[in-house]
Amino acid sequence: MVSGSASAEHTKPRPCFGRQADLAYLLGKATSTGLTAVVGPAQVGKTRLLEQTRDKLRDECFVVGYAESTEDHRDLLLRALKDAYAHAAATGGLSVLLDKAGDDRAGILAHVSVAALAAVLPRELQELLDLAQRAAVDVGSLGLDPPRLTGDEALSLTALLATVSRRPTVLFLDAWQKDAPVAAAAAPLQCFLEHADRWPICHLYLGVGTDDDPGQEARDRLLDLVAAGPLAEVRELGGMDLRDAGESRRLLGHLANEVPAARGLEPAVALKLLDGRPGVLHRWLTMKPETTEELERLADDARLARYPELHAVFLERCRSAPRIACFLAALAILPRLNDESVWRPLSPVLLKDLDPESVRALQADGVLEAVDAAGDVPCYGHETRHDAARRVWLSADEPVLRPVARNAVKRLIPALAERVTDLGQDSSLCATALAAILEQQADLQLKGGLLLLCQYAASLFSASSTPLDFDLLGTKAAATTREHPRATALVALALADIQYLAGRQGDRACGDALLDDLRKLCARHPDDAAVRERLAVALVNAAGQASLERDRICRDALLNELRRLCARHPREATVRERLAAALVNAARHASEERDWAGRDVLLNGLRRLCAEHPGDPVVRERLAMALVDSEDLAFGQGPRANCNDALEELRRLYAEHPGDAVLRRRLAMALVNTVDRACREGHPAGRDSLLEELRRLHAEHPADAAVRERLATALASAMDRAVQEEHPAWRNALLRELRALAAEHPEDGPVRELLAAALYTTVVHIHRGKDRASRDTLLDELRGLCAEHPDDATLHERLTMALFNMPTLLPADQG
Repeated sequence: MVSGSASAEHTKPRPCFGRQADLAYLLGKATSTGLTAVVGPAQVGKTRLLEQTRDKLRDECFVVGYAESTEDHRDLLLRALKDAYAHAAATGGLSVLLDKAGDDRAGILAHVSVAALAAVLPRELQELLDLAQRAAVDVGSLGLDPPRLTGDEALSLTALLATVSRRPTVLFLDAWQKDAPVAAAAAPLQCFLEHADRWPICHLYLGVGTDDDPGQEARDRLLDLVAAGPLAEVRELGGMDLRDAGESRRLLGHLANEVPAARGLEPAVALKLLDGRPGVLHRWLTMKPETTEELERLADDARLARYPELHAVFLERCRSAPRIACFLAALAILPRLNDESVWRPLSPVLLKDLDPESVRALQADGVLEAVDAAGDVPCYGHETRHDAARRVWLSADEPVLRPVARNAVKRLIPALAERVTDLGQDSSLCATALAAILEQQADLQLKGGLLLLCQYAASLFSASSTPLDFDLLGTKAAATTREHPRATALVALALADIQYLAGRQGDRACGDALLDDLRKLCARHPDDAAVRERLAVALVNAAGQASLERDRICRDALLNELRRLCARHPREATVRERLAAALVNAARHASEERDWAGRDVLLNGLRRLCAEHPGDPVVRERLAMALVDSEDLAFGQGPRANCNDALEELRRLYAEHPGDAVLRRRLAMALVNTVDRACREGHPAGRDSLLEELRRLHAEHPADAAVRERLATALASAMDRAVQEEHPAWRNALLRELRALAAEHPEDGPVRELLAAALYTTVVHIHRGKDRASRDTLLDELRGLCAEHPDDATLHERLTMALFNMPTLLPADQG
């Protein structure tokens, strides 16, 4: 009979057989930039091969990130980078990055969105960069959709890892065909391949199953990537290569040690039954059959992706251990768990009536497997087994199992819903679980508040495949929260998100109705800060939409409502900061429409808010942002005094808060803008005093990269003017200063690139004046920069442009 006691062994990595050539091939790709997709049907061993490649490369000290998709709509590339950062942090490789972040919190990864940073970076770095606070005041889409990385964001995050570690990076994206939609998942990969020269050494490995329609679509996308250039390739994975006699003996010896039925079996018979299929081998090693008949049956089951043992196991647990049966049903209905970050927020709900020892017993009996070496994360194993478990529990003609599964889900839904409280990762995973339950509605037949809770969760994800009645969700909000009061935060999150999307789609009537529903929800739950914050967010978005539509009466009414909400709850920073964001947006629109009087009224509102709450850095930052906008937008449109007044106010604000790095950078930005205007208007005295002020700011804060880059920008801007006005002495002085700044900070790419831009401008100008000697000296300097930084594509582009502009006057020895 089949032994059910497979596995304490499940937590140990099993030897890999018949894959030496495949493994060597994949390992050989790791030191070059490119993409290799391992493609094949289910249970051919794609994941095992990728895992073995991953482990070997980690042993060789590569920077490695690994992620496997489970149809949970989380960006696979983002998760692989998150894993790489987590391992870098665990091994101490992020110490340099943490030091840099401490000196320059705003400049680091400046081109990566706050949402992407918060999703990728380790917690200690998130705290150091104040990501939670920055995300809290970002106005925009409120859904729990995980951010999808753009190609540039992926480049920035990978380049930072490479800079810190000084080692090649490899990223594994397994089950890539499930990273739906495939077109969105392919976009950053195409960007990666098209701009590989800008990337550090980085190789992407994809695992792609081809058994279903998504798999075929993914295969077609990959073939398009391969056809576009030589850096991408597809490697078809077939059966285990057991032609080598030594490898066959090693496999048969392992089978004889681990599987009772294999001990007396002829080698040729065993190899014929195995048929080169890793899925068959896995089934034997898991179930440990004791007879040849069982060995043959398991081989047939593996070939056909059948798991007949599950039905009997589930029935037995329903009779003998109902709580364990409920756990097994819930685990099958939810998306397949594949890492600790998913299990952690779900485990308190799934294990509410179960102790961890019961889960370990299920793993020891072979009912469940373990994702990690510690055995803490349980799952059904391969995706085909997970899908089979779900079908067994939800089978329409199953009189015992299906009611147990339905009851388990009915208990699970409220517990998950009350954990969706904010925009954090744990909330996102619980909401994902609810959305996955909704996708099984045809089998579960949920009704009333339980169904609505799943629909509210699904509304937070744009990738939801279930059509939703948003009007119904609005009108049923009150009834749902009466039935499930601990799910109020989820309902408020959903209403605010739908209201925002309605505004973006131009459906003002729907947006207004949902805003009213949120107001009523807030009135019914006056002590719930989470609902109040969602109402504030919805008011900000509605005010922004009214500004876009130039409906000033509506905008002002919404701003007044926000003010009243803030006045009723003066200690709530989240509401206050939303009001500040709304005032900034409205002031910007007023400036764009040249409504200077209206703009000043809004700025005064921000000033009062800042004065009433001098300890709130976010409100202070919003005021500084509005002042920079005011200074910039007023130029050439409004009274000249507005520009100078805004700059003076920024100076005073920074003088009051000299330790505020965000204010310092806003002031530096305003100074750069004013330097540029002084240059264009021909005010040398004003220009020089502003440059001197920027120099002093940099001297006081030499570690602040953002201020340093603003100074470099101002110097480059002034130098452009010096070139145009043909002031060689002034031009050369500015160029010397830029050189010194770049030499002082050789790791600062933006400063280096500004120097290259200044050299290019000067070279072209001198070329036109036919000063060949000076031109060639500067060209040599540009070449030297390129040689020192061979991976900086911007430098090489500047050099190419310079040479392109003067081919006829190059000296003969330079060709």
